[in-house]
Amino acid sequence: MRDLALIVYDAFAKLAKDHNVPGGSDFLSVEVAQSTLTHILQLPGHSIFVAENQDGEVVGGAQVSQIDPIHAIDIAAISTKHQSRGVGRRLFTHIIEEWKLAQSPSLRLFQESFNVGAFALYVSLGFVPREPYCVFIGKTKSRFSLKTGIDIRRMTETDIPLCDDLFIASHGHSRRGDITQMVKDAEVTGDIPHVVIRNGNLTGYTTGFCPLGHTMAATEEDIRDLITYSDAITSRRDIRVWIPIRHISLIEWAIKEKLMLQKHHTFMVIGEYQKPKSFYLGSTLYKKEKQISR
Repeated sequence: MRDLALIVYDAFAKLAKDHNVPGGSDFLSVEVAQSTLTHILQLPGHSIFVAENQDGEVVGGAQVSQIDPIHAIDIAAISTKHQSRGVGRRLFTHIIEEWKLAQSPSLRLFQESFNVGAFALYVSLGFVPREPYCVFIGKTKSRFSLKTGIDIRRMTETDIPLCDDLFIASHGHSRRGDITQMVKDAEVTGDIPHVVIRNGNLTGYTTGFCPLGHTMAATEEDIRDLITYSDAITSRRDIRVWIPIRHISLIEWAIKEKLMLQKHHTFMVIGEYQKPKSFYLGSTLYKKEKQISR
């Protein structure tokens, strides 16, 4: 795992440096990359595929989520010494073949928009660009305040079916496995899922404004309340928010709130796809924060 962690750290750091990404790389050290990969590999329904050269040296890898019907490619990187040699194509071709064998209806990823080489590779492999995203990081200017008829509380296991119903109604497929895992893993990761209760009804939720989290809600107001509430209870670190460009008023709000626009992502899909019907903020799963070297 150490070899792959070093590759991930180097590839992400190079991308961030080459493109002057505000806030720098998503992996601040090799140790952070290694702990992230180790933790993800221990989760049910997650696999890591590695590419080796003829000498048995690890030269790249990718993590794939298979916990729900829709599969997603997450963290992926090729050694900076072995890029542009076809390693990425062979690695992703193998992953696509594994996805076909699993008979999953869709395989998805997020792609860094400035990484044009990766974009061309994905298109050539059959991925279709579906939606651009803005990635914001930082702290909101406004503080959360309770409103009449609205409550935000920690998500419990009994909330999971209702949250999944919201996701299915919007996206056309279940995400219960991922939601359940985020609830179970909250004490380890420190990312606490929450729900919005409006007039006694569950109208939205977030599994965390972090790389693995996602957010669903019936209204933009619910989304804003979840963001400012989560910001208030994570006072010692920045939150990270993926906003589809179609939610332009929410993007305008994020800018006014002094969140920093860090970069853009392109959401790409092989197979079935239904455009979300509700307010949805992505994550590194399904609509993942995708940092991959060519």
